[in-house]
Amino acid sequence: MKKINTTTLQLWNTDKNVNTTSWLLSAFLGISGNDTELINDVPKDLRLDKQYSLSNDDLFVFSQQKKRLDSLQGKINFAITTLPLQSFSLNNKKDREFSNLVEKISKGYSSINLLIKSDNNRYKKIKTYLDKNKEEYKEFDNNPFVALDILLYLEEKSLVSVNPELKKLKKIIEELVKNKKINLENLSINKIEKENYNTMNFSFYAPPSGGKSTTARIFASLLRLNNQETELVDEVPKEMVWNEQFDRLSDQMFIFSQQNRKMSNYQGKYKFTVTDSPLDIQHMYAKKNKMPKEFHNLIDFYHNQYKTVDIWLNRKHKYQQVGRVQNEEESNQIGKEIKDFMKESHKNKKLYEFETTPLVAFKILKEFDGVFYKLSKDMEILVKEIESRSINQEYKGMEM
Repeated sequence: MKKINTTTLQLWNTDKNVNTTSWLLSAFLGISGNDTELINDVPKDLRLDKQYSLSNDDLFVFSQQKKRLDSLQGKINFAITTLPLQSFSLNNKKDREFSNLVEKISKGYSSINLLIKSDNNRYKKIKTYLDKNKEEYKEFDNNPFVALDILLYLEEKSLVSVNPELKKLKKIIEELVKNKKINLENLSINKIEKENYNTMNFSFYAPPSGGKSTTARIFASLLRLNNQETELVDEVPKEMVWNEQFDRLSDQMFIFSQQNRKMSNYQGKYKFTVTDSPLDIQHMYAKKNKMPKEFHNLIDFYHNQYKTVDIWLNRKHKYQQVGRVQNEEESNQIGKEIKDFMKESHKNKKLYEFETTPLVAFKILKEFDGVFYKLSKDMEILVKEIESRSINQEYKGMEM
């Protein structure tokens, strides 16, 4: 894998929509042709696994967060985190030596501090910390599509070239707001009463580099901005590629168990999950690795426990090698095998098909309006405007 300079975009956690912004930013960077990956927050993963004591161990969490950051260095253009390493110094009130170490290590990475304005104490605390430590940062006005503002800022710094379709999206949003057709404050996750959801899982299928991860992140973000409790379920094998754990890629039982663990952790806690690595796709790799029929039965047993909506994306754009072990020819063959498998396995279940375009997630969102959710007035107007202007034509980026 060719070594490249990696810039860490540190999206400081000042607002309830910070995760949504990180999903959109990663997707928009990908659509614009940049190799990008999210760094998941270690404490969140530990709490999901009910490892509460470890989630409160700052030294352990810091070491694991650093490990995730290190695994991406030299491999991609941008790494995005909502838990900057410096935040361990910010939140540490007792151990000065630990804070000194954190600040020393943090300076070893090429990073950009991104701060979204807010009226809460968390924002003021972070801003004071950054000023005190003479850290450079860029502030942005808070809005649900602030990821577009960040993207354009990176273009101003000559770090990216923004996909024209995203500039069209930015213009559409500005016009709708200016003409008072939509109110951006209505596009947000508001306080929702916690309940034991009967979780619906949106599963994205595509050949390698088919845009499923990018589309899944935008779709999950749009669900959240439509005030739906939603969580992303990331792909386990890609984490192994970044960590260069190539030997584990052939351990199908381990991969399946870890993917199922991620899925099961979110059931009942969220109304929707969105994944780019559905459990039943494991049949393809189990067959390749000559797993016994009992393993295939096990896959079906667990997969059938989840309610799913299955979405197939047809790749139209150029294949991207970054973060993958297959070349384009192998990818095309895998894509054909997956599509054949999907047709066979969906004889009695609907498979929704879409062409991969930059903002196809808006089209998918509209597809299920009135079925699993109701679009808010503002979101409905935005979706219709995008559709009427024939945006979604050019996809020059990569799947993330």
